[in-house]
Amino acid sequence: MTSADPAEAIIGDIEEMGYMAVEPKGKPKPSFYKVSDGTVVRVLISINHIISHTKPPHGYGVNWRSSIACYVPKEKRRPELHTHFDPGSIGSNISDYDMEYETLAERFNIYSINSGGTVSVKPSVAQVNKTRFYTNEGEPVYGVIFTPVFKVNKGG
Repeated sequence: MTSADPAEAIIGDIEEMGYMAVEPKGKPKPSFYKVSDGTVVRVLISINHIISHTKPPHGYGVNWRSSIACYVPKEKRRPELHTHFDPGSIGSNISDYDMEYETLAERFNIYSINSGGTVSVKPSVAQVNKTRFYTNEGEPVYGVIFTPVFKVNKGG
């Protein structure tokens, strides 16, 4: 006797709540940017789900999350400057505004929608700011401002 995959039943219940499940097509690919001080910024946007609604312009909303990592050259790390800080104070503690950066790799991640079609997402970085704060490892803390760019293919 074969039992059905319990995840399929759970996904069915979630769909009845008005959500559209998504599955990544392949391994997620981050985008990379090189800041003028040599730091490499990695940005990855992942889609959690799509929800149907009647608001314009498309009749759906995308729920997503981001992951940002900064890779600082060894000679730029200053562990002795480690500072405890409140994340809410980052905006008022910028030391270098609007740093120059170059796009190294900016890529779409594609997700299959359970109802057919695909949705793709990539970041579009607008600004990189360096704060006065440093991590335990001596890495400067950066503020990265970006917008997710979506493409939707509704399928056949």
